[in-house]
Amino acid sequence: MLINLRLNTIIADFSLPYRVSETTTAADVPVGECEYHWIDSVRHLNNITLRKYRKNATPKAPASHEQERNRLATNYVVRIKRYEIQGRNLLENNSYVDVNVPLSELKSYGHAAIMKKLNEEFPLGVVFDHTAGTGNMLIRFVRGQRFRIELEGVQGNRIRYAYDQTGMYRKYGDNWEPVGTPKKEESCRMVAGNYDENVYGWLHQNFGQSSLTTIARPTAKEVIDWQKLALARARRYPNAASLPIASLLTTVAAAIRQIDPQAGIVLVGCWANGSWLSRIESENLESFGSAANLNTFRTLNKKVTGRSGYSDIDLLIDSDEAITPEMIRVTSGYAISMFRGKKDAQKGMGL
Repeated sequence: MLINLRLNTIIADFSLPYRVSETTTAADVPVGECEYHWIDSVRHLNNITLRKYRKNATPKAPASHEQERNRLATNYVVRIKRYEIQGRNLLENNSYVDVNVPLSELKSYGHAAIMKKLNEEFPLGVVFDHTAGTGNMLIRFVRGQRFRIELEGVQGNRIRYAYDQTGMYRKYGDNWEPVGTPKKEESCRMVAGNYDENVYGWLHQNFGQSSLTTIARPTAKEVIDWQKLALARARRYPNAASLPIASLLTTVAAAIRQIDPQAGIVLVGCWANGSWLSRIESENLESFGSAANLNTFRTLNKKVTGRSGYSDIDLLIDSDEAITPEMIRVTSGYAISMFRGKKDAQKGMGL
């Protein structure tokens, strides 16, 4: 019996001819993880934590030139210029968001300290993590979703970089040049729905950043010792023709100039500054003169740069053509990276 019904009360008894699906649960969410280079190397971060930042000029040295030198004296600052997941703007109405990492934390924990601050600033975004013992970053996200994160360092020349599900990119003029080898095509399939902050909150809870671990930073003396060994070897091998990979470099340069005969090619990075390690151990031993010097360099190189394997070949290409490593048919045994820029923009060895 129904009693005490008010005027205009509607009573219904009905059923649906289908089962109402439940909200997506954790088991339904496929999590992707991709590894990228971070915008700054282990060596560069070591230099930042070791240097004495000059906010004011001294009789012996000028003041640091960065506009925000007061903040940079105690912080490593990453400026996020764009952050989108499935078209959702996580910066909201801000033109950018600065993420400040205290230098004391950067010195103790390295790249992990940067990832921690990024996760704290964006708890409903992708999960940032790092690969221990390297300068590489991990990004965890809901597989099948598009994301794009554009950022730059406030210290230095402020080159802008971008990360998305297809790889890492560096801005050159109005174009974005890939850094390293693009991700495989199958990792770029777009099959998911809209951005859901509940899903990304779950992602942080269940696939969050690994715990912080104190790292062994090099001392100022170790950095100086490493620089002396690298500089001595750079003087011993003053040009590309004197390097043990000279014939390989000649072949690579010829392949590039088949695409653009006018291309300016500069060898930069480890092979140009004397900090290289060859795939052929006898070449490493010969370059240092003794096994003791080689072993000392290996130990210091790991602490200063975070690298322990043989060196990549890094080339700066001055060309109107967007030349990539995939375009040249050369078997080298080394990973080859190409950066587009003016040939005199960075010190190196001309090819």
